[in-house]
Amino acid sequence: MGRNLSAESLNSPPLADLQSRQRLATSGMGRWLLGLGVIFALLATASYLNVSSSQFDFVAGSSIENEAGAPGKTSAEKVLRVPYLNQGLTNWCYHYALSMVLQYNGKNVTARQIGEAHNHGPQRAMSLLDLILGWVNAYVAQWPELSVEQRLGTGTFEYYKSQIDASVPEPVIVSSYGLPGHTLVVVGYAIEDDEFYLYVHDPSGFLTESTWKTGRKAFAKVSWEQFSRFNWVRLVVRQKAA
Repeated sequence: MGRNLSAESLNSPPLADLQSRQRLATSGMGRWLLGLGVIFALLATASYLNVSSSQFDFVAGSSIENEAGAPGKTSAEKVLRVPYLNQGLTNWCYHYALSMVLQYNGKNVTARQIGEAHNHGPQRAMSLLDLILGWVNAYVAQWPELSVEQRLGTGTFEYYKSQIDASVPEPVIVSSYGLPGHTLVVVGYAIEDDEFYLYVHDPSGFLTESTWKTGRKAFAKVSWEQFSRFNWVRLVVRQKAA
């Protein structure tokens, strides 16, 4: 809680403080500090957004591939161009992850619509019990051409690779059960010199920025060693065979 300040104290700073500010503002050092502050503000904004416009210049459902023999050390790589959505100040990491996947599948669905369908306020997270009770399955059932496949456990790297490499490739929603609880979308993979990596969308950056230090929220490259330390519930929204 902050201090209670009177209008007079807010509008009338001490004379010595005013004189100090005036000297700083009129000095070369003051102008230098001001310029430095602007630079840091711009860098912070860029870091928060963290996704260039070129990364979103795509058609939902497409992918990019870099097979063996391409320039660089990557021996295999594929990334699905799944739209990225930021959860802001809500606790809707799962709602936003599901929205990303549904939009990838051509459904114009927002996280707010998903929350309202489940009577969830912005601070009501999707729980493991919700997933076990089949809330996501029931929601996706409104589209007869879509099905839901849900599995308990982290699985293997090959599992995620096989989803991305499928004839109709699909991203994988992963929700950690235990602490910390959070939801990501696996959108790609890479194999480099026998090292395995996954590309993920993190709706808040909680894991990709704060824990794994990738410096990214969208298309964050995470080593399999880091990823597999968590216990995940996997969910795939799949197009039914015609």
